[in-house]
Amino acid sequence: MDITNQTKINLIDAYMAPGSLAQYLRILTGAVLDVGNDEVDNIFGPNAGSLNIYYDPDLPENSALLAGDGVWDFAGGNGQLKPYHTPVPPSVFLLGSGLLGLGALGWRRRQRS
Repeated sequence: MDITNQTKINLIDAYMAPGSLAQYLRILTGAVLDVGNDEVDNIFGPNAGSLNIYYDPDLPENSALLAGDGVWDFAGGNGQLKPYHTPVPPSVFLLGSGLLGLGALGWRRRQRS
């Protein structure tokens, strides 16, 4: 999402529940950061509920957002700009355990020979 040259972005939703909502972005450019206050000066969150925007910290385009702890409050309203990390899918652990089992089986057969 490119918000370059946007002086103010208001995030509102007429149907927002009292809970918390999330938006996931790969790249966010154009955010005006106030490093001293850990705020994004040109993004304003909703007054009811909360909206968090998550960005991919591993992409070089988002490197400026990683200053400090990488978490930024919106200038007004409720919500934050936060990094997210893609979780490792459970199938990777299943594959790893299968390969480990095959390796142990092969080792055991070589020991018998």
